[in-house]
Amino acid sequence: GNDITLIAYGAMVQESLKAAEELEKDGYSVEVIDLRTVQPIDIDTLVASVEKTGRAVVVQEAQRQAGVGAQVAAELAERAILSLEAPIARVAAADTVYPFTQAENVWLPNKNDIIEENNPTHPKKTPTCMFSFEKCLHVFCPIFNRAACFFLVNVFLLVCLQFLIDAGC
Repeated sequence: GNDITLIAYGAMVQESLKAAEELEKDGYSVEVIDLRTVQPIDIDTLVASVEKTGRAVVVQEAQRQAGVGAQVAAELAERAILSLEAPIARVAAADTVYPFTQAENVWLPNKNDIIEENNPTHPKKTPTCMFSFEKCLHVFCPIFNRAACFFLVNVFLLVCLQFLIDAGC
């Protein structure tokens, strides 16, 4: 590919390949790199691809703060910063505990998350907001009873209100 480099490992390789197919329908030329091993990382291949495409998206199944994706992004920033036309994007699971089995498909990144990260017409989410309130309700409401969901909504609203007060808004 000449437009985007998708870097993934494990289960996210398949999601990245699905996303690449969709993105190619939209006219993007996508290169998907499967890390295969996370130690050692074949950084030379990654740098060569990013120098060609100018854009890197690192996709991982792990939480954003705890995974190989952070190391890959750091290596690319150190070695290929002048070749990048956009910031290194990361698609990862939410920075929360791993959910119950019933909710893991909602929690894990999928091809739509990858496509959304690569769509220049779509407003970017801030990294801390990747796990949206709606997604949270979708995950927890089927698991907990209605009263627990109502409680979670109220706690979320109180936390948001406190944040606004602390920020001086």
